[in-house]
Amino acid sequence: MDDHENARKSFGSDRARLVYGRRDDGTLAHISEVPRGLSCGCRCPACGGRLIARLKDVHVVPHFAHNDGETCGGGPETVLHQLAKEAFRINPKMQLPERLGLDKGKVVMKPGQEVETELLRLEYSDPKKIIPDLYVRALSYDLFVEVAVTHASDDTKIQRLREHGTMAVEIDLSKLPRDATREQIADAVLRTAPRRWLYHPGIEAAKAKSRADEEKWQAAQAKRFADYQAKHNRRVDELARAYGQAVRQLAGMKTVVPRHAELQAIGLTEHVGIKVAGYGCFTVPPADWQAVILAEVFHDNCLGHEIPKAVSIAKHLEKRNLIRPLFRRVSREVADDTTVAERRFAPAWRAIDSYLQHLLGKDVLGHQGYGVMLEKSLANKWTARTLALKQGTAAMHAVVQKVDWILAELPDKERGDMTGESWLDSVHTESGTTYRAAISV
Repeated sequence: MDDHENARKSFGSDRARLVYGRRDDGTLAHISEVPRGLSCGCRCPACGGRLIARLKDVHVVPHFAHNDGETCGGGPETVLHQLAKEAFRINPKMQLPERLGLDKGKVVMKPGQEVETELLRLEYSDPKKIIPDLYVRALSYDLFVEVAVTHASDDTKIQRLREHGTMAVEIDLSKLPRDATREQIADAVLRTAPRRWLYHPGIEAAKAKSRADEEKWQAAQAKRFADYQAKHNRRVDELARAYGQAVRQLAGMKTVVPRHAELQAIGLTEHVGIKVAGYGCFTVPPADWQAVILAEVFHDNCLGHEIPKAVSIAKHLEKRNLIRPLFRRVSREVADDTTVAERRFAPAWRAIDSYLQHLLGKDVLGHQGYGVMLEKSLANKWTARTLALKQGTAAMHAVVQKVDWILAELPDKERGDMTGESWLDSVHTESGTTYRAAISV
């Protein structure tokens, strides 16, 4: 469908009444200003055809109709253009739209403002094919004014305006009724209708600044990422080399299992000394730090109300200086890449987690909420042993006190250097056993 048919469908007799006709002197006459019929003396503003004035006493809505019965459809649109131009004949004030601009080097949105205008020419053209609807002066600058009724300015036209260098504003009258009054059209053109800048050097400068700022930001981001990546790579290389050295150091280190007697009595010695990925992060061999976990974390409950999990246990081992400083607080990203460079590596918390998983699989530990706990049978056995040791210690202390009292009653020559403690370690002649061992039984 061509532009003429589009205009007819959207703005012709089926959608909008033609209420303005053009007199022979070129002025526009409203339907209320002319006599009925052909005597109105008006022609269609668009096609120039003769019009008939149909007034209210004959028809519900007074309007002009084409004498030949063929409605061109472009009359109402043409009227809007012409009356929009008429609004500038008296050099009125006009509302300019808001726009991007620069303020002290920063991109800001400058508010719209009302300015006085001076009409320079209703039509303007130059060799660059710039044909604006209006050519005015505002704020001491030349200004093109485009009136959009059916078609807004396209990219090609905007580019020509940019190349021309003259500021240009477009006023959108597409939503204005085609039978609007002169006053309504003038108010829309000068103040209320939507408007936008087609070209303004300040906008171009602001956009250029925005692009420059974006490029600068992107460059800074790229540099930060490159610096981060370089730092990340250095950290990965450092950890991979240090881990290999740590594993070699641990291989020649003597194992001293803390609280070995307790673990042996409970039957847990077979569950210490498990080599898991990441064991090189520790300052002692696996048996040492794993014994600490079993004895201090799960039996002594050194974490208090904190749930025993890999991370909380790692913090306890850090306080005990059982994790090498270099391998503390290793991020997941660094850990993952270090594992690629050194396959034996895992962060300390993950090594602890692997050990906990081993204990879970051997029924040494059981799940408790979000954490883990010593299996009940083992916990009870360990608690009973600890209680028995405490009771034995108390009994031994009572014996020592009684022996010390007896010795104190003896003459110095008979007592000599003997004390309650030394008496416990002396050997009974008949049994060949120390008194300490006999009482312990």
